[in-house]
Amino acid sequence: MAKQTVEYIEGLGGKVFFNKKLSVLKQRNDGRWQVEEKVFDKVLLTVPAPLVNKLLGFEAVSVPKIDYLSAQTMVLELNHSLMKGYWLNILERDFPFMVAVEHTNLIDKNHYGGKQLIYLGNYLASSDKRLRLSEDKLLSLYLPYLKKINKNFSAAWISRSWCFAAEFAQPVFPINYGKMIPEIKTKLSGLFVANMSMVYPWDRGTNYAVILGEKAAKLLQDA
Repeated sequence: MAKQTVEYIEGLGGKVFFNKKLSVLKQRNDGRWQVEEKVFDKVLLTVPAPLVNKLLGFEAVSVPKIDYLSAQTMVLELNHSLMKGYWLNILERDFPFMVAVEHTNLIDKNHYGGKQLIYLGNYLASSDKRLRLSEDKLLSLYLPYLKKINKNFSAAWISRSWCFAAEFAQPVFPINYGKMIPEIKTKLSGLFVANMSMVYPWDRGTNYAVILGEKAAKLLQDA
């Protein structure tokens, strides 16, 4: 979360907690909500849809059962530029990643110590073996294909690398999903749910997350 966002929230009297595991979420007898050791009048859950009822401990909210893809990202710090463009969608079936983005072709590399930053992204089924590869093995898998993007590429160009993965990154909407989308305001008083499974008919994206967030905030304010 950007430093400015945290400062804005705290300036309005809010608090932001990082690296906090949520294991207690329950409605008390007085109708208020206990979240760990704290108690609130209203709760907005923004976790992926499959985790909503798991957190509550019972089937409290009607959540459509849909498929999800996991996201896998490798970031490379290079001593040389990989490509001329900023964003390269890859439609070749044999490539082990689906997009290559040279971030420093958009944002000046002087902001990153003069290094080139490359983002290699993928959406994968949870069963895909690439999600279980170590960073070194995944990089070894990628190296020959980076050379296909730039024939001069060499592993010696890489000064550092990072690998990230996240479940439930991309909802896969079924036919007629528009009739299944749950309401943000649940049947449980004071409990609201908003996540990427609710931006249909749009795909996931920051624009739609902001719109959904504003809608959820208005419902909380009016409740």
